[in-house]
Amino acid sequence: MLDISVNIELNEKEDLNALISVLKQLGLEKPIYVVELENAYSINFESEYQYDGEIENEMIKVYSDYEFTDEIGVGQQNIKMIIRSTQSPLSSDNWGRQLNSDTIEKVNYFIKKSKAHENTSPNPVFKVLLDDFEKEYTANIVPGINSATNEKGYLVVKEITTEIEKPDLLINELFTNRSTAFWKGYYKLMPQVEIDFEEYKKNKKGKRKMK
Repeated sequence: MLDISVNIELNEKEDLNALISVLKQLGLEKPIYVVELENAYSINFESEYQYDGEIENEMIKVYSDYEFTDEIGVGQQNIKMIIRSTQSPLSSDNWGRQLNSDTIEKVNYFIKKSKAHENTSPNPVFKVLLDDFEKEYTANIVPGINSATNEKGYLVVKEITTEIEKPDLLINELFTNRSTAFWKGYYKLMPQVEIDFEEYKKNKKGKRKMK
């Protein structure tokens, strides 16, 4: 049984009715606490199910010009909502086995879509210029699911395998969208790029000495 605490910070008060309507659709069997702050609302509830993905999907239907992300840039001004989900170490599966030894925290921001990135997903293959040499790297993104919560998302794997084979994860985390998964994989690959670049420079220097 999951032991999850959810806090939703709603920064635009006029959106409260839309959010409450979404929460009512979920059929929560726990009380939902709504506290009015000076410039926002704080909504809190406990759950035995991972509802944040469903909340996000329904809110996107209402506000199609917004998107959820687990990363925001410095000075981001258009944050309509923040969903914080905390999974307790007391959480267990259907057989009573502990799912996580530490507290798992997840934060997603509901932000205005950037015109530069609206409806875009990066090509998983990207190029790196190593001096005068060009090399391609791939952030392999595949659909994934959390078997404990049935939450769907995307995984970053070391290489694409068949559906039968279990993928070897590059990052042990499920991401809500392909774009976030790509950028996480992109930064994860940077140390390898640095290693390859040093190797390239070493080989290039060796060829010069041979001449």
